[in-house]
Amino acid sequence: MVSNIRYPTLYDFNIFRQKNFLYLVLIVICMGIVLLNIEISLLFMFIFYVLAGPLSNMKAVRKKFYDAKDRDLPAGKKG
Repeated sequence: MVSNIRYPTLYDFNIFRQKNFLYLVLIVICMGIVLLNIEISLLFMFIFYVLAGPLSNMKAVRKKFYDAKDRDLPAGKKG
């Protein structure tokens, strides 16, 4: 099945960029939760992945709509 909706990939994930200590703590907590409740965690990860594509698509369409709307307004007016 082919879809026009773009889904996130791991190719865009840069593991070597500078990170905050809070991110490390959150990752450790999330991995602990996943290891304790594998079935429920897999369900939520699947749901998140399925919804990530359409939500990012809606965000891009919304941004395009508001950018076009702002260009159509006369100078000095915001709507």
